[in-house]
Amino acid sequence: MTGTRPLTQPEQLLLASNRADVPIIIALLGRTDGHVDAHQLAKATVGVFARHRATRSELRDLSGAGGWRIMATSRPAPVAELAVASPDDAWRALREEMLAGIDLTRAPLVRMLLFHHPDGDWLGVIGHHLAIDGRGLFGVLTETMAAYQPPAGSRAPGGAEAGAGVRVPAPRPVVDARRATGARVLRLVTPASRYLTPAGPPGVAGFTLSREVIPVPRPRRRPDGPTPTVNDVLVAAVHLAAGWWNALHDRPSGTLRVRVALGAPTRTELDGLSAGFVLVASDQALRAAPARLLAAVAERTSAAKSRIATERTTPTPSTQGCSATGTSAAGTGTAGAAGGATDAARGLARLALSVTPARLRTAALRLAVATVRPALMPTAAVSNLGHVPTDLTVGAGGPRLLDLHLTAPGRMPQGLAVHVVRMADRVHLSFCHARELMDEDSAREFVGLYLAAVTELAESVTVPSQPAEGAAERLLRAGAADVSG
Repeated sequence: MTGTRPLTQPEQLLLASNRADVPIIIALLGRTDGHVDAHQLAKATVGVFARHRATRSELRDLSGAGGWRIMATSRPAPVAELAVASPDDAWRALREEMLAGIDLTRAPLVRMLLFHHPDGDWLGVIGHHLAIDGRGLFGVLTETMAAYQPPAGSRAPGGAEAGAGVRVPAPRPVVDARRATGARVLRLVTPASRYLTPAGPPGVAGFTLSREVIPVPRPRRRPDGPTPTVNDVLVAAVHLAAGWWNALHDRPSGTLRVRVALGAPTRTELDGLSAGFVLVASDQALRAAPARLLAAVAERTSAAKSRIATERTTPTPSTQGCSATGTSAAGTGTAGAAGGATDAARGLARLALSVTPARLRTAALRLAVATVRPALMPTAAVSNLGHVPTDLTVGAGGPRLLDLHLTAPGRMPQGLAVHVVRMADRVHLSFCHARELMDEDSAREFVGLYLAAVTELAESVTVPSQPAEGAAERLLRAGAADVSG
């Protein structure tokens, strides 16, 4: 497909949510047991990127008024290449690349990451969520790995020469991101019992990443009803951990809502808005009985999956609109007042989109999105990439991919996203949290609560009570690269 097309309403809403301090970026990053050549990696993307619309598409203007331009061929893929001294540095570099954002007016809206380390390079990819989702990004990464051809001659790892498609990013400056207003207002209008209690420094923008690797938990069996999945355990653990967190911070939770990404009923013109969602709610009574909580999560996610499977064959306009904006029919049913708030949001969006000219329409839409965000956002979000093969290599017989993490920024008032990748008998967890929500110490506290919740919900699993890799490798230092909004 080539040519142009206007943005859909869900795409316009997502574009209006994009911000410099928290760009709507998704990323994959994994370790290998060898070394990769950046020039050859860039060459491998040529044919791959030509096959995907997400890597051949760009906005005609930043406001989105001109719609999408979909080209017949792709431009050379950029590769961000640098040397890192430790895993902590690799994750810090990932965060820097995510914060740098992606120019939506110049395809491809995806770039490769290559962080050289003596013990094995880190390979990754980031993309703008307006154009591609996590599964699409995984497809781009694995197809590029399969197309990779090692260089004919030897080249020392990390010794990249200047060449097309390869760039070495400069360090981002440290900027004071404190804002005198905004955060205080947000804390006043945000329903105290519905969100995680902020424990980070007020008014600080940006996000931080944490990670953990645990054995695959085995869900407790049920005598009747759907059998809980591993993902159900991980979703229920967010409910438990959030309730415990708020109780420890002297703000008992009311109804908590967790947004769970599920399979898509239909595909959009691009892949960025293809994921369906369900909102799973819990109250205090349900969280007081972990077995009942897990059963409720299993029932709601199972029902949502059945509905989505049906919609794959019989999509309706209303279903497409709901799934693309991050809610669903099943989710609305479990979210209480969220349904009315969603309707109000759509009304504000339609009103904003009716304003002319385009530059005023964009500003009005951004204001509408900011206004309704506290009423619409869930407590947290969970996204699961699913099983990743353990035999992936960079080129035939090349370096093996040892692990893989998925992540995307979290922003207030939700402030927390948990991302899951499963490889063999291990679950790779990534926690992305707004810096205003959690600083380094409080993030460590929340991850500890989450691991305890997984243990509570599983039949037999041993998860570390302390960071498996040490605090320095689990949590990026909050002040490493502040950004202002």
